[in-house]
Amino acid sequence: MFLSSIIVSIYVIGTCTAASQGQCKATEWFKPKPCTEKTLPKGDAFNVFSTDQKLKCMKACKTTTLGNCLSVSYDRRNKLCYQFDDIGDNCTNLVEEPDTQYYYKDIECLNGGNKTSSTGCNCPVSFIGRNCNRLASGCQELYDSGVGGFNNVLIQPTPGGQPLPVYCSYIKSVIMTHHKSHPFSFNRTWDEYVNGFMEDEYRVWIGLETLHQITKHIPHQILTILIGMQYNHDTWWGLSAEYADFKVGNRSTHYAITYSSYIPRTSNILGDTLNGLNGSSFSTYDRDNDGNANINCALQYAGGWWFNGLNGCSKNSITSFFACPSHNCGQMEIKNFPGHENLHEQEKIDLVSLHMNTENGWKK
Repeated sequence: MFLSSIIVSIYVIGTCTAASQGQCKATEWFKPKPCTEKTLPKGDAFNVFSTDQKLKCMKACKTTTLGNCLSVSYDRRNKLCYQFDDIGDNCTNLVEEPDTQYYYKDIECLNGGNKTSSTGCNCPVSFIGRNCNRLASGCQELYDSGVGGFNNVLIQPTPGGQPLPVYCSYIKSVIMTHHKSHPFSFNRTWDEYVNGFMEDEYRVWIGLETLHQITKHIPHQILTILIGMQYNHDTWWGLSAEYADFKVGNRSTHYAITYSSYIPRTSNILGDTLNGLNGSSFSTYDRDNDGNANINCALQYAGGWWFNGLNGCSKNSITSFFACPSHNCGQMEIKNFPGHENLHEQEKIDLVSLHMNTENGWKK
C-alpha cells in the first residue's frame, strides 16, 4: 500500500506464527520520503546480515532476539540489512548513504507505556527507551530521559540482571539514606539494614545488599554526604563531603565500605566525615562487627553504621546524625568536626543525606 504524501510511504507487512493459529498481525512500516538514500549511521546497527529482499529485512526486525529492533536500513547494492534500536524520524540523526533505503516500524509501547505518535511513547517511571523497552541502568540515565525529582524506582545496572529498588534524587544520584528532622528511629535490626526500610522520601535506608550490587556493577561511584541546615531559622544552606570509588562489600565482609580517597572541596566544606572508617564493616545492635569485643558501638549509639570500635566508635564521623547517643537522644548534631565544633549550638540541622553517583554530586 502506498500513501501519496511528501512525508512518508507506508508499507503493511503481515506476520503469522504457529501460536497465532492463523491470526496474522499487520505491522506498518514507514519510509521518510525526504530521507531518500539516508540512514542511521551503519556503525550504530546492533545487527547486520545478508538478504536479497528488503521485505525480508523488515520482517526480520519483528522476530530478532538480538536487540530491540525499531528500524532497518537495506543496502540494495550489497544486499545487507542493518537493524537499529532507534528511529531517525523526520530525517533527524540520518546520514547520506547511496543505494540504501531506511524504514522504521509503527512503534509498540512496552511495559505499560502510552503511545504518543508512530515513533514515541510516554513511559512509566523506571522505564526508558523509545518504546519503554528496558529499565534505566541508574539514576543518571533515568534523569537524562526526563524523569526528575525524588522518585522511588527500579534500576537495572546490568542488562538482564536483577532489578534493584532505589530512591533517585534531584541531583541524579541514588539516595543511600535520607534523614530529615522528623521523629524516626534508625535503631533497626541487621536484617532490616540488609534489606532496606523506608517511611517516606525523607526517611529511608536503601539496604546494604542493594548498595553492594550497585557498587559492584557500576564502578567509580562518588559518595556525597550532604548536611542541610537552617541558619537563624531562615536561610537554608548545606555542607558536603565527597569520596571517590566508593564500594560496599558483600555479606561475607559484613558489607564493609572502601573508598580510594576523600575529595577536597573549596566551598561548603563539611570535612572528612568518614575519617578512620575505610574498610570498616557494618554493625547493628544485634550484629556487632565494629572490631572491638569490649564495646558494641551500634548499641551505644542506637543506630546501624560502619563503626570502628578501635577508634572510639569513630565519634568524628557522620555517626552522630543517624545515631542516638544515650546522653543526647533524639537530637541530630554535628560533633567534633574540624571547624564546626559548635555549629549545632547555632543552627538547626534540617536533613542528612548520603548519595551515590558516577560524577560529583552536589554542585551548589
